[in-house]
Amino acid sequence: KSGINAEYGLLTLGQRSQRFQHRQVADPSKEVEITFKVYSSNVPRIIGKLGSNIQNMIAESSAEINVDKRAAENDITPVTIKGSQLNCDHAKRLIDEVCMKFNGIYKRRR
Repeated sequence: KSGINAEYGLLTLGQRSQRFQHRQVADPSKEVEITFKVYSSNVPRIIGKLGSNIQNMIAESSAEINVDKRAAENDITPVTIKGSQLNCDHAKRLIDEVCMKFNGIYKRRR
């Protein structure tokens, strides 16, 4: 049985646990900041009418989201997300969904 698993590159339960033992887990209490760029044409969709979309994303993700329209250059607008890693990842996913829904491509900056 283990030969078949090895042949197809599958890991047994014991091998999986050994493989992931050394993985670092993000500290849930540590605040992080993620900055990335979106096309300016997506900003109204991200914000929504009277800020409804962005307020929903903030409420759902529990992360602080800042779309800095004043810093926009060449049709690109920076977006900053602050919060725990988990909350920031969730907020980023929500924004990505809005951008992809309207065929906007974003660029991430570290």
